Amino acid sequence: MIFRPDNDRLTSLHMPQVLAPHTRRDAIPSPVALTRAGASILHASFLALCLGSVVMSGVVAALTFPALKRLAPVLPGFLTPPEDHWRIAAGHIAFRVFAVSGWVQLACLAAAGAALAIAARRALRQNIIHWFILSLLALVIGYNGAILMPRMTDNLQRYWHASQSGDLSLAASSQQAFDADHPRSTRLLVSLSLLVALGVILAAWRPVQGAHPLSDAPPQPPHTPPEG
Repeated sequence: MIFRPDNDRLTSLHMPQVLAPHTRRDAIPSPVALTRAGASILHASFLALCLGSVVMSGVVAALTFPALKRLAPVLPGFLTPPEDHWRIAAGHIAFRVFAVSGWVQLACLAAAGAALAIAARRALRQNIIHWFILSLLALVIGYNGAILMPRMTDNLQRYWHASQSGDLSLAASSQQAFDADHPRSTRLLVSLSLLVALGVILAAWRPVQGAHPLSDAPPQPPHTPPEG
């Protein structure tokens, strides 16, 4: 019997094993790239949470004041005319809602900035628009938290105390001072909502550059078939 080698089998043994593109080692994301991708997602998520906080605080105020005006409550311990008590009751609710919302906005801004710093590391120029939106948000939230909100809170609490003590002239002047800042507060709330919404849309439409999970994968040497 004459043994004849199987040329097809020999050929398959000597052929280099070429991996499909999706199984190549250089397609495995590096830990740094995965961290940046996760930070990019967190950046958009914190902005979305901030937007929800801003919108819901406005919704609560818009629903609370008309509802209590229809109910016309009478509050014991307040010496102002009873027809004004609905405003005091609604103000107590809205004050706490806006205070909590302010802290949530500040926390979300700080967290979104930290996430952006991680996702856009060494890519400042490619992500300048994200930093610009975040800077505008910091200015608006900072002005509201450091200037406008403390002034309105001071006038509001003076109004409450004067209403309890029966000082109607102080109550009227404090209410006028609060009402003078209210349109500015409304415009600021609308501007803040639009800015945060723009940041969320931008983060979804144009993710943070440098956050692609394959962008930091180490290069692999080209495959060379074995000799012989």
